[in-house]
Amino acid sequence: MKQIKLPPGYRFSPTDQQLIQFYLGKKVNEEAPPCNVIKHINLYGEKEPWAIFDEDDDDFDDERDVRYFFTTLKKTGTGKRVLRTAGIGTWTGQDKGKEIYDDQNEVIGFKKHFAFTLGKTNKSSSPSSSSADSWIMHEFSLCASDPKKVRIT
Repeated sequence: MKQIKLPPGYRFSPTDQQLIQFYLGKKVNEEAPPCNVIKHINLYGEKEPWAIFDEDDDDFDDERDVRYFFTTLKKTGTGKRVLRTAGIGTWTGQDKGKEIYDDQNEVIGFKKHFAFTLGKTNKSSSPSSSSADSWIMHEFSLCASDPKKVRIT
């Protein structure tokens, strides 16, 4: 999927509800989103967040503090927990999450906050402690037990 560049003056600033309904829901249901402004990145792998985004620097506007992307979650061997390691650190949950509602006041998904933390022995491997400490992620997920049955309005 080729990501589009927005013209000057336009900002991609969707609400939590819009992200769930028009982007994540459509992605899971293999439908076309309203526009291709969210790309797919392997966030959980061998690279730290600063290495991932430096590598794709041409695709991101350096003036933006917020970046949107899809990533595939990797489950543990038992399939109950998600592995959130990235390079020399881990994405650590900061809260239990909050419910996201549609216009009919029904829960359509969840939003959880994560912070990137370096492993205890790897603190010296980061470019600087401030760049490692400043990575925050808001993860959105669908609430349906079968995501293919998600209602898109």
